[in-house]
Amino acid sequence: MIEERRDPFSSRCRRIFIAGRREFVWDCGVIEYLFNPTVLARVAREPAFDTLATRISEIGRTEAEEVDPDMTLKAAASVLNAERGQCLVFDGHVVTPWDVVMKPWKDHGLKVRASK
Repeated sequence: MIEERRDPFSSRCRRIFIAGRREFVWDCGVIEYLFNPTVLARVAREPAFDTLATRISEIGRTEAEEVDPDMTLKAAASVLNAERGQCLVFDGHVVTPWDVVMKPWKDHGLKVRASK
């Protein structure tokens, strides 16, 4: 289990999908779990408590939004903005806020218009 947790961080993968579902655990969820007052209190009471031995099922999960692959960047950004940590899925692909904003910006394809 510990190796499974280290690998996503070393490969810069921020989400771990639960097999056969649209649910995922993301890095911020892991951090929120580790610094949860209940977990910190348990560590204070039981110094040998291994937080990295925690099962994925005990960490908060989010359900990815399934979308049409022809969705526009603007529509995708709107859906992603609605919930912190959200991602979109279609045809086995995962789309994150990074994909919608940073990749087009880095490729000089993101154009921001001034509001009228």
